[in-house]
Amino acid sequence: SQPRAAAMDEAAPVVEEFILVDPQAAVTTIDGPVTRYTFPAPVTVANDADALRIALDEVALDAEVFARATPSRDDIAYRTVAVTNDLGEMLLPADQAELFVDGGFVGFTDLPALAPGAQADIPFGALETLALRHIARQGSGDTGIITRANTQRERQVLRIENTGQEEWPVRLRGAVPYSEQDDLEITWTASPPPARQDAEDRQGILEWRFDLGPGNTQEISVDTEITWPADMELR
Repeated sequence: SQPRAAAMDEAAPVVEEFILVDPQAAVTTIDGPVTRYTFPAPVTVANDADALRIALDEVALDAEVFARATPSRDDIAYRTVAVTNDLGEMLLPADQAELFVDGGFVGFTDLPALAPGAQADIPFGALETLALRHIARQGSGDTGIITRANTQRERQVLRIENTGQEEWPVRLRGAVPYSEQDDLEITWTASPPPARQDAEDRQGILEWRFDLGPGNTQEISVDTEITWPADMELR
């Protein structure tokens, strides 16, 4: 089944009372930045109802579902849906879009406008069965950073474990420092190598893509070396 719009909200879902109206196809008119929906029949707002819900339109987009993992920030992964607006027209923003997975409501989110051809990654809630861990350590296994004279070395280990019963396509992200000064040199190596560097045009962001089966663990190591002139200080 295909999820519908919106991302997970940390707060408890807010239950509202709605008036349900028989679906009626609206006539859509786009005039530059203005979009008008004209309905064939009037509706009546009843007493003691918080909101009136009427169907504007329904569109379907091809979606790629994957687990977004960022071990340096989170201890679990998140279900994410990647979509591309291939409709040839603007998708309007929503102040409170609802999120459904397999027909079940899981939260609210704000959705920005999506121009024709634009892409968006929409989070669809936590995946408790994908556990993450980020470790910064020396080559000997001790936690920390090695600094000698004008050279600093660090090893990061990014780990994800699938404790569930379902295989997940994973997009895991890590970060390495980058230099904007000629005198500061930064080199890094990763095993396995990332699928993408400078992901989403963000300098220093690395991304790995792989499938993680039930009971499996994927570990990634990233070694970084920073060097600078002896007469200068690293701050």
